[in-house]
Amino acid sequence: MLFINNKLKMCYEMMIQPETWASADNACKVKGGHLVTISSATDEQEVYQYVRSYGHETWIGLNDVKTEEKFMWTSGKPVVYLNWYPGRKSPLSHDIEDCVALGPNTGTWEDMDCSLRHAYVCEYKAVIGNANDTNWQMITTSQSSIYSDGNTTQCPANVQSASMKDNTVLGQYKSSCYELIPNIRVSWSHGEQVCVQRGGHLAYIIDADEQGFVHHFLSRYSSRHAVWIGLHDTKIENHFEWTSGSSVSYTNWVPDHLNNFGAHGYEDCVAFVPYKDGKWDDIHCGESIKLIDHDLGEVHPVICQYGMSFER
Repeated sequence: MLFINNKLKMCYEMMIQPETWASADNACKVKGGHLVTISSATDEQEVYQYVRSYGHETWIGLNDVKTEEKFMWTSGKPVVYLNWYPGRKSPLSHDIEDCVALGPNTGTWEDMDCSLRHAYVCEYKAVIGNANDTNWQMITTSQSSIYSDGNTTQCPANVQSASMKDNTVLGQYKSSCYELIPNIRVSWSHGEQVCVQRGGHLAYIIDADEQGFVHHFLSRYSSRHAVWIGLHDTKIENHFEWTSGSSVSYTNWVPDHLNNFGAHGYEDCVAFVPYKDGKWDDIHCGESIKLIDHDLGEVHPVICQYGMSFER
């Protein structure tokens, strides 16, 4: 996931494959950069919006590996800004906590054991053309649409608020906002209910471009789990429709999806399967039982889709 800090002429790359701090720093250096340096609250916000969406601790370049409590950036820049988590100095393990991570919930920093594995953010110098160069603007827009999570600040305010509260992951593509809710396992109907309560529907994919975005998005954040989308044939067998009411103009089925479990007449709800090249499969819908506090049968995370807010 690439994103640009135009003010500093820096390019950031969010890497969600967990690595130790040293391995993360080396991976950045191999590409010609270093772990990210944060020199102000403004810089921090640029980085934090992606860490918050990712939802887990993320390595930055600050460390006191050489001398205890003498912190320095891997970039060599001076330390002019800090944002420590209150009470960070653990009396039991502080001496071995030499590497700093940015937290997803409060945006504060915590020094941790460098051997822990976390996501990380690399920083590189950006090559930025003339501000009036439309070719540059088109290139960054295209790359952002395909390889990043988009501009999630355009998601509806209530969705952004709920995402922060529930530790979900937001994405934006064209005129839609997407929310992956990875920390629940629910039946298909329960998943649609969750999305409707938040102002949307289970995701509805209308063409190959949107399929590409959703595939990249889910591969980053739910690569090992199938995720419910809004397609179903619960009313008429083999007559598929989206819960949003959108017309079905595109599908991306796994091979032989009609017979792959031998009980197709009961497979009425569709899951997006990132680890099967983003293919779709119709499976049992699972069951929501009101007398117990969890669903049964096929239960999966959900991806909701919303219209975007363009209010400023």
